[in-house]
Amino acid sequence: MPPPGPEYYAARRALWLTPRGARFGPQPPPVPTPTVQKLDKLLRSPDAVNSNEVWEGVGPVWKAIDAGQKLKQPLPMKLIIKLLHAAWLRDSTWPAGAEAPQTDDIMTDLPSSFFLPPPIKPALKKQLQSTPKDNSVL
Repeated sequence: MPPPGPEYYAARRALWLTPRGARFGPQPPPVPTPTVQKLDKLLRSPDAVNSNEVWEGVGPVWKAIDAGQKLKQPLPMKLIIKLLHAAWLRDSTWPAGAEAPQTDDIMTDLPSSFFLPPPIKPALKKQLQSTPKDNSVL
């Protein structure tokens, strides 16, 4: 890995965006639990967003996620995304018919120096170095 800085960020981001199978070899898909199967079936139903019957089953899981609570069992990320999208459509956080952008690489055209803080002027640097450090806690 490169030293900390823009190149390090780019390398970590590339690893994060690389599918798990490409890094660790193919993994067999996990066997869905009955809860996962039930949630998936509910969210696949027609008009799931507006159906009160669907939200009677999905609502408690959404409320737990929204409140930041730990789920009783892990859920596949695809199912969580489906649930979040449906919940955001239901409460109008996500406008109906809106599409997410295809990529988040909006800053790829910027030079790496764009992300670095401006250099400290020599006079200020000298002043900072000569100032005695007070390690007391306020």
